[in-house]
Amino acid sequence: MTDETQEKQQPKTRWYRQTTIWAIIISVVALLLSQFPHIRAWIPKNDIKVEIGNRITIRPVLGISGYDIVIDLKNIGNRRLNISNLGLELVYPNGTTRHVPAESYLRVLAGQTESQNLTITSIKLNAGDGWTETVSFFPIASPSEEEEENRIILQISESIFSKARKFGPRGFAHTFTIEAEKRFADEAIAYFHRRFDLEKGTYKASISCTMNGLKVMLKKFEFTLYEHHIKTCKLQTEDYKYGYGVYLPFNENKLISPLISEK
Repeated sequence: MTDETQEKQQPKTRWYRQTTIWAIIISVVALLLSQFPHIRAWIPKNDIKVEIGNRITIRPVLGISGYDIVIDLKNIGNRRLNISNLGLELVYPNGTTRHVPAESYLRVLAGQTESQNLTITSIKLNAGDGWTETVSFFPIASPSEEEEENRIILQISESIFSKARKFGPRGFAHTFTIEAEKRFADEAIAYFHRRFDLEKGTYKASISCTMNGLKVMLKKFEFTLYEHHIKTCKLQTEDYKYGYGVYLPFNENKLISPLISEK
């Protein structure tokens, strides 16, 4: 038998049985896996984690309700997020819907003990960044509503200040004991009741925004108002004659903060 015949009769080793080829394949796979985190970074990923506080504070200003909610945002994607048009969507127990835009947020500034209202425009978060603030949502008043509100506020404040002047410096130090003229307080109370629209029952709510140009739903939740909540809000009008809830801060005991149930 010739050498050529012997070579033809010897079985050939298949490629998948060759250790050299497998060594090359394993090396290539290991290289790809080692670069996987970098490869993932090439793929844009806009993602955000949202948490909210367990209560929502409701402030009816001359009858129109504003809402304060602690919101925690965390950019868990790999691209910078530009968040704007933050808003609160409400569905009342009777089916009425309301859109309430974010107006400002509360922050305790360095070296200060009291919080300040800062206007909210847009929130910019780099990858891994977070943002936690108490956001105030309040309806936008029409020009006629704003004019009427300012007129009522001015009447109450001027009435109290005109009486305070009679007591000199001592009067301005104790304005809480001075009452506005009854007709001005009564007008403010009547205005409150014309516009107040909160009712008992469960409210469905959601927080939305525009994120990198796209409309995004951030969080859904519910809260329930009971009879004592409604009565407490209406009791705020008893302080209008002193200016509280009109041009002075609310009486804290007459603010309501129902529990939130996340959906």
